[in-house]
Amino acid sequence: QDYAMCLFTDTSEIHWAAVLTQVKEQKMRKVIEEQDHEPLSFLSGSFTDHSENWSIVEKEAFAVVESMTRVDFLTATTEFTLFTDHWNLTYIFDP
Repeated sequence: QDYAMCLFTDTSEIHWAAVLTQVKEQKMRKVIEEQDHEPLSFLSGSFTDHSENWSIVEKEAFAVVESMTRVDFLTATTEFTLFTDHWNLTYIFDP
């Protein structure tokens, strides 16, 4: 059965987190609450030292890049959908 991968990221002032999931392809057409995501990886970290002073867009971007780096062994050969609540990053990836 074919699966789609989804990467969800979010940040706060001092922490970031991400979840990589898989969903059956046919369920991707449904609303997100009905997609039955199966978790593959949970990631998180904290902003310390100089990274505490980054702007929120830099923190949100860091969460995306760091997550993609850490789960590269799962996503390197397949497409995935990125979910972020930061409008600027959404626009960068899909103008």
